[in-house]
Amino acid sequence: MYSEQEAKRFIEYFQEELVNVMKVKSRLFKKILLFTIIDCLGTSCDCPRKSHHEKILHLISELSNWNDQNKVSSPQLAVVLKNKGLSDQDLYKKVYKKIGSWTDGQEPQISNDFEFQELSDEADENTHKTLEKHRHRERLYEYRNTLIHEFREPGYSFEHDDEEMPYYLMIDDNWELAYPVNFIKMITWNILCALPEYFKKHNINPYENYSFGSPWGPKII
Repeated sequence: MYSEQEAKRFIEYFQEELVNVMKVKSRLFKKILLFTIIDCLGTSCDCPRKSHHEKILHLISELSNWNDQNKVSSPQLAVVLKNKGLSDQDLYKKVYKKIGSWTDGQEPQISNDFEFQELSDEADENTHKTLEKHRHRERLYEYRNTLIHEFREPGYSFEHDDEEMPYYLMIDDNWELAYPVNFIKMITWNILCALPEYFKKHNINPYENYSFGSPWGPKII
């Protein structure tokens, strides 16, 4: 059951830890720790029947205030379509034309990508799922998976310390996607700021969705 005091204590704990995470020197470590916080926040939302993927995408979709989450990564989509032998389709031609308008030396932000709805009419039964998987919220989830499970950043991009929004860099004739650490911090902060109202609206006490004490959780005998 919702408790304003408990919700406040929960949020303040993670806000403090977010500040500590940003003091870490390693960019890789920062990103892994930020996604660990996001994972924890996903558990707090009382979605026991949702998969981990569904929980995180729910957070991003509902609480992150990320305007570009439904845009589609044109370069990554184009590569996958080409590798599947679908370069003759209108969907590929449309995204390839978009990429062709970018020039080496630019660093296009993902705000330049198509909205999902702008491409969905070009997708057929075979390519619609591929299109779905290349929304930026899905790309961010895949990015998280590589960080957490492989202890590395996917792709070959690099980032500037002052960048705050995702962008592309031309590296070895490929447009590489970069999700800067400041962007992941912003997403984490936005979710934290939106959670108090979410807890109140859905009558959630976040602490009730975790196991405390010893032994460490119900699965340990």
